[in-house]
Amino acid sequence: MWYSSGELAIFEDRVSDGRREDEIALRYFDEIGDLHGRGLTLRSLAFIDRIQGHLDDALAKYKRALKDLQAAGDRIGGVHVLEGMAQAHLDLGDHEAAGRLLDEALSVSLAIGATRAEAQVRHRLGHLYLAQDRLVEAESEFSAVRSATAILGDPVGTTYAHLGMGLVHLARDEWASAEGA
Repeated sequence: MWYSSGELAIFEDRVSDGRREDEIALRYFDEIGDLHGRGLTLRSLAFIDRIQGHLDDALAKYKRALKDLQAAGDRIGGVHVLEGMAQAHLDLGDHEAAGRLLDEALSVSLAIGATRAEAQVRHRLGHLYLAQDRLVEAESEFSAVRSATAILGDPVGTTYAHLGMGLVHLARDEWASAEGA
C-alpha cells in the first residue's frame, strides 16, 4: 500500500510525498525480503532522484532496482529501469552509455513482445538520436512510435510521437512541417 500510495503521489506531482511513502515501502520490502517490491520501489525512488537532478543517486538506485527486478523475473520492470538509466546518462551527456542501455532495453522488449515498452524505448532512442544530430534515425524511431501507439490506441504515446517528429522537423528548419506535427 505504501508503494502504491507513493506511485499515486508521484503521478499527482506530489513528489515529496511520493519519496516519503516509497521510503517507508522500501523498509517494509527489505524487512520481508521481497525482491520484486524492493526493485519496484527503488525504481520509483531513482525516478524521483533523476527528475530532481540527483543523477548519481538515481543511477545507484536504478542499478540496485535492476538487480532485484531481474532476480524476481520482472523483465518489463527491468526495461523501465534500463530506460530510466539511459535518460540519466543522456542528462549527463553520456550518449554512448545511454545508447547501450537503450539497445539492451529494446532487445528485451522485442524478445518478449512488449509493444508498449518497445514504443517507450524507441521514443527515448529518438531523443538520443536528436541529441546526436542523427535526424534520419530520430525520424525513424518517432515514426515507429507513432505506428505502435496508433495500433495500441494510445493517444498519449501518439502525442509524444508527433512531438518527436516536430522536433526533427525543427532541427531541419522545416517550420511548416514542425508546426503540423
